[in-house]
Amino acid sequence: MLWAQFQGQNVDPAAVILIAGLVGLFCGAITLGTGMALKQPTLGIILGLVSGGVGFLLGCCGGLPTTVLSCLIIIVVAQVLPASAAPAAVQYAQEEEYDAYARPFKLPGSKFDETPSGMSDRERERRHEQKYGFRPRPRRTYPPPESDF
Repeated sequence: MLWAQFQGQNVDPAAVILIAGLVGLFCGAITLGTGMALKQPTLGIILGLVSGGVGFLLGCCGGLPTTVLSCLIIIVVAQVLPASAAPAAVQYAQEEEYDAYARPFKLPGSKFDETPSGMSDRERERRHEQKYGFRPRPRRTYPPPESDF
């Protein structure tokens, strides 16, 4: 039987659109997943839409080769442009020094700051020795260890 002589059955258009949509979703999801896995989400979304559209219009015969080509493009771009070269997604994700956060929380009277009375630690220790006859225990020069709780 020749192709021109073939008389097909009545095919429901809703089934054709459903299957085409599933093929498009499948092809787009592969490309999007590859982009997310290789930390190239923008490229994954753009090429996923292209692969899904081609998969919807042409079926698996056009969608799968487009998906493979799109995944290869994402892999090559991920190798050439590593994710560390991309700017941070949020500003606070950049590392900053501890003092930038701890400075507002320093208590008055620390050895690095002026005390409320205006006396330094040495002056306070000298007055204590004159009044009581002994020097108080010196402060630690390093911060105390943090607890695990």
